[in-house]
Amino acid sequence: MEWLDGSNWVPAIWLTVAIVLVIAEVLGAAGFLVGAAVAALALAALTYFVTDLGLAAQIFTYAVVAVIATLVYFRFFRATQPSNRDTLPKRSQMMIGRRFTLGEKLAAGAELRVQLGDSMWVVTSTRDIDRGAEVEVVDCDAMRLQVATLD
Repeated sequence: MEWLDGSNWVPAIWLTVAIVLVIAEVLGAAGFLVGAAVAALALAALTYFVTDLGLAAQIFTYAVVAVIATLVYFRFFRATQPSNRDTLPKRSQMMIGRRFTLGEKLAAGAELRVQLGDSMWVVTSTRDIDRGAEVEVVDCDAMRLQVATLD
């Protein structure tokens, strides 16, 4: 291990850069430093075996390997992590089945604003519903709830 005797510290410097980048990644870089850390580790290995590699060649190689490693990470590894975006319930869908009493008359095809919980909702129906009738949410569309009377 000739680089430990002080004659070639370049691999140790690249190894230190790789370790610092891994630590920064662990602290919360969300994957953006993985490619840079892999590239620094690759340069540590490369400069250990190729001792006459110039500084410009090292920087160029580091940049190319970092970009490629980052693209590979985001294409193959990051894309396979599960996302809960599609499995989260929509708020309007959570209202289906909820029962409440209408405070005003609702004409067929008309819209009525009602407050349910902490939100204002637009309520529609295919039939006329009298004031004070007990209704149930049967369908939804974004912030519009379709209601029907309880029979």
